[in-house]
Amino acid sequence: ALTNADISKSTIIDSLINAIYDLDLWDLDNKPKDIIEKLIANIKEENDPDKAILRKYLANVKETINDDPELKRILDSSNYLRDYLLYLLGKKAYYYILRLNEILGQPIYPNLIGVLIKDYPDSKTYYINDPKVGIFQIRFAWRKKEEEKILATPSIDYISNFAITKVIVYVNPFLESEKTLSLMLFNPLTKQFLKYRETFLFNILQDLANQIGIRNNRRLKDAISSLVDEFIAKGLAKVKNVIPATGFFEKDGKLEFYESVKLPLALPEKDRDKTIEALAKLEKLLEFYNKDKALAGIYFFIQSPLGFIRKDYGKENKIILLHGESHVGKTLLCKIGSAIWGLREDQGIIGGAKLTTPQLAERLNVMTLNLTIDEVRNILGIGDIADMLKTATTNIHIKSRIIPQLGYKRLEYYAYASITLTTNVIPHLYPGLEDRFIPVEFDYSDKRDPKVVDEFLKNMRRFRQDLAYIGSYLRDLFIRRWKEIKKIILEKDQIEAGYLLLKMLYEDLGLDIPNWLKPISLTFELEAPNEIDIFFETIQEDLIDQARKFNIPTYNLETAIEDLAKMNALPSYMLFGSRNIYIKASIIQHIFLKKGFEIAGGLSNLAVKLSLKYAPYKGKKCLYLPKEFLIEKIKQIDIEETIEGSGSKYLKVLEIIEKIEDPTIENIQKEAKKSDINPEFVNQVIDDGIRRGFLINENGKIKRVG
Repeated sequence: ALTNADISKSTIIDSLINAIYDLDLWDLDNKPKDIIEKLIANIKEENDPDKAILRKYLANVKETINDDPELKRILDSSNYLRDYLLYLLGKKAYYYILRLNEILGQPIYPNLIGVLIKDYPDSKTYYINDPKVGIFQIRFAWRKKEEEKILATPSIDYISNFAITKVIVYVNPFLESEKTLSLMLFNPLTKQFLKYRETFLFNILQDLANQIGIRNNRRLKDAISSLVDEFIAKGLAKVKNVIPATGFFEKDGKLEFYESVKLPLALPEKDRDKTIEALAKLEKLLEFYNKDKALAGIYFFIQSPLGFIRKDYGKENKIILLHGESHVGKTLLCKIGSAIWGLREDQGIIGGAKLTTPQLAERLNVMTLNLTIDEVRNILGIGDIADMLKTATTNIHIKSRIIPQLGYKRLEYYAYASITLTTNVIPHLYPGLEDRFIPVEFDYSDKRDPKVVDEFLKNMRRFRQDLAYIGSYLRDLFIRRWKEIKKIILEKDQIEAGYLLLKMLYEDLGLDIPNWLKPISLTFELEAPNEIDIFFETIQEDLIDQARKFNIPTYNLETAIEDLAKMNALPSYMLFGSRNIYIKASIIQHIFLKKGFEIAGGLSNLAVKLSLKYAPYKGKKCLYLPKEFLIEKIKQIDIEETIEGSGSKYLKVLEIIEKIEDPTIENIQKEAKKSDINPEFVNQVIDDGIRRGFLINENGKIKRVG
């Protein structure tokens, strides 16, 4: 009989390995007893001393198998060769396991692999991934005995109790060097699994280094990195082409929808009946708004997930800018748009006040859906951010970053998302940015009664989740009818495209097109702010606000200013004189805080432009404004200026009040409705007129005075 000492000679193991390979007996499902039977039946000595020794050895194993319970267990198991070699050879077995892996082209035990990291004439060092042990470094060395090299007992440095059991590699087809990983690791001692989904190796290593069961942090990075690379090289890892963003992408002429782990959506399964209900709820929410302005936003949000494809074909993907009067529902409209596509509010809307360029690049890089940047007055004049916004309308790639923590890896960022901006005030704009906007201006006529606002907010909370059924149906519609839809988004402007897509949705559902769903026309020009206009507009607004606080009518501005002066209630930057109104330099900071607008050169430069005196008054330098000059500049404070963009409608309401015989609020509303003026706007005109002193409510009838 042969002893374990005999088997330690490499010729016996080489013969065993070669015999299994040559006779094509390798099969993970074969048990060792079957292999032994086949080997004994097929190995012929024929004057080959090595095969003769091997045949005797195998016969001996067969005869003594029942005398050794551990050997019997090993030979009866499905993982026979790994355990059998370790049973016979101890740590030396790993050398032959690696040789077997190389010869057979696959691991002899699932995921048991090694990577050669040092190769010297008399020694070899490997990282080994063994799911039954973990990850370790092993060094094989040979010593001379007589004229033969003998494999010495290897030294082992254990690195991790966790072993890699699954590797998936995700490759961005737009940038093949950008790879993310999903890894599964298993600790055979604690039976604990660790799972990492679609992330960079650096992030996996950071977390893994803090896990219980890591024995050598110094070698962990090199070992995991080398073994993952070996999994990929040996074809043991799944490789998938995955775009690392959520949304729509075109592949081989077909539209596909991806959902990245970086940005999961709450889109339900397509449901026709619930989509119809959701459209009714959307219509209910839109009643809060003046229709054309709200429809501009809704149309934009409907088509925005396809904006990346629009850019990919060389078309500009403009930014919609919702601006103007505060507290009229601009941000709420964006929340409706986010809800339609199953985005949480924090996924679809970010604050713009302190936004940095890297943060913006990150958010544009994770989805093709609409990203709203709220309150952007502070960033529209900042070069880096404004330039990125401008670039994002036409370019796909927007930024590269070098990350030292990733070994100075270069990360690329893409402008997948479409963009919506909101602001109450438009500041100085970065050059060239103005042309990239679809501006939608909200004004005083968009204000709503607090009770109406409360009802709208209640409906928003109730309807929010249901709106996602619109997005889920649109997702199916876009994919199913891509040829038609592609033509629309490439040939029409974004607002018209959104209208046509929403109309197509109603038709696909078999519904009649509602009256409110109609084409709208918008100007793509944004009126640039004029510092002189902003200066007098600020004075105008501040005087009105102060007059209202003290119940002073404003239909006679000169009298109103005098009354405020007597009550010591003028704005803090204003002094009252016999012939002049004196404006202190503090108004410049006030305008910046209120309007987000910086007047170049300050008050002295403004004095030069207006050809007015700028000199000390009561110890402080002031702009001398003759009273008549000021009144002339701000007398447009009446209808057109107070209700921006709604002057004709405002005048129409006043005309109705003077014309009808019984001017109750109800009768005025009925008459105004004939001119497509909603009751809420009528109420605003009446409230404004009463506050300013040219309307009164006398026993329920509204009358014009002054």
